[in-house]
Amino acid sequence: MPDPTSAQLKGFPPEATSVFESLLNLELQPVPALERQVDRHLADLQEAHGRNEFLDLAMAWELAGASHRLLALSPTATEADQRLIQAAVLHFVLANDASPDTGWLLGLEDDAKVLQAVARHFDAR
Repeated sequence: MPDPTSAQLKGFPPEATSVFESLLNLELQPVPALERQVDRHLADLQEAHGRNEFLDLAMAWELAGASHRLLALSPTATEADQRLIQAAVLHFVLANDASPDTGWLLGLEDDAKVLQAVARHFDAR
């Protein structure tokens, strides 16, 4: 079976495809380094909330939790699945992906859809 791509992930947001596909090709990073990036991005979002009261902090916390749950699967996953996990997590921590995370009310929606699509991939097994 070929390595999964965004096109094979149910519910994957089309607007996130190009960024996600480029993230799939990055060298794999250690899980602790990715966890630190998630925590740092959450802290950045909390700080940004002071400048943009419409930023959905509850969703930011949920997405950070979803990222950590995916990362917990990584050590026993195949390399292809590790790449999916890393790409989803990195998509979340990128401040300017398909929709800038702090730029507007729905800035985290694309991140949520990406993380949900990757999580569904693992739930379907």
